[in-house]
Amino acid sequence: MQDHEPHSPLRRRLLAAAGLTLGAGFLAAPCRAGGVVAVHGGPVVPPVAVPPLRLTLADGRRTTLSALLTGRASALQLIFTGCTTTCPMQGAIFQRVQRGFTAEDAARFQLISLSINPLDDTPTALRTWLARFGAKPGWLAGSPEPDDLAVLTEFFAGGASSLDGHATEVQIVDREGALVWRTNELPAPESVARLLRQA
Repeated sequence: MQDHEPHSPLRRRLLAAAGLTLGAGFLAAPCRAGGVVAVHGGPVVPPVAVPPLRLTLADGRRTTLSALLTGRASALQLIFTGCTTTCPMQGAIFQRVQRGFTAEDAARFQLISLSINPLDDTPTALRTWLARFGAKPGWLAGSPEPDDLAVLTEFFAGGASSLDGHATEVQIVDREGALVWRTNELPAPESVARLLRQA
């Protein structure tokens, strides 16, 4: 028997379920690395291990992204230092997140700005980026090897990142190096801090 009444119990339950799903921002798409990644904010179900992309950090160290992420919950953003539109807003978000950290938070969490323009974003450019926002220890910046850029943008942005219109979500990675949450675009600093504490 079909239920056509606009306020019937069945319709109310269906609308409530839909509202909870949309309220959580859970619009998901398959990820080639395995699992399901929320593309417009929401949990990653199940969590997906971050690939071992090769990075050069602002201090000149070479490492891999997976090694960098292991051991502390991390908030990660995609930027490039020559950006004059959304990237300064992204930097300001991380600036406010870090200012709100307690001493305990600073030991447990890290912020990572990852460049999507590795040819121009040298360690010097990345250090200038961090200094612009008064970054303290625990906020890192790095550039991938050019050969790894496509993998980075596919994993974190579904291949949608470009210098003209790159992703502005914040990615939350747990202590085991698995992506567990993707925020909505340009999230509130308080939301990023809360998600880090839950990771």
